[in-house]
Amino acid sequence: MTAAEFRRAGGVSEADLAVLDRHNDIVVLLDSNGLVTYGNPAAQRRLGYSTNEFVGKHMSDFIHPADLDGAVEAVADLQSGAEITPAIFRLLGGDGAWM
Repeated sequence: MTAAEFRRAGGVSEADLAVLDRHNDIVVLLDSNGLVTYGNPAAQRRLGYSTNEFVGKHMSDFIHPADLDGAVEAVADLQSGAEITPAIFRLLGGDGAWM
């Protein structure tokens, strides 16, 4: 999804996307169903996926099975407005290795 498509779909502003695009950390945005709607260039570079391989897929496609319950819980906390707490889980890289 391009930045323009993301904005039209109700995503963040162009200014916010510019900040996310320059961020060195992996930033991934999900919709309410857990589908990836955006991955910043650092996410694409570090995880080894192109935009087409990443956007539109479910988060569970990229999270280690042993870490999935914790990731689902973290997303549910965010959706409910609970206090944000750090969540660490392994992600599947484009080369098939967990990181």
